[in-house]
Amino acid sequence: MNVSARDVEELILPSLELVGSKKSVGYLPLPTIRKFLNNDKESLIRRYVSRGLNCVIFSPRKNCIKGGALFVYGPVEFKKILDQFHIEDDVEDFLQEIAAKWLSQDDARMPIIRALYGDREGAPG
Repeated sequence: MNVSARDVEELILPSLELVGSKKSVGYLPLPTIRKFLNNDKESLIRRYVSRGLNCVIFSPRKNCIKGGALFVYGPVEFKKILDQFHIEDDVEDFLQEIAAKWLSQDDARMPIIRALYGDREGAPG
């Protein structure tokens, strides 16, 4: 079976494509970028920065995702959700905090995280 680069992108990138319109943050594990996207982090970053989004790469040491991850986020959208939950943290500080470790489903921050990832259930307003 021959799979084109376009097919691979269509399978891997849909979730990131929603950042800025339907959700405030998304990520792609670095091993996935290496294996399926020819390790082309720079093209991905340009793609999303050109849409007014921010990108940050967290190494495996600073991230709960095995192998590290590229996070894409809408800074304005992200801040709006933090404000809705009365969180005064800086956007990048909060992102770093939630990227650092997996949280249990009953963690007090989970409603915020769900809202950031596009699940509005339980979000204020």
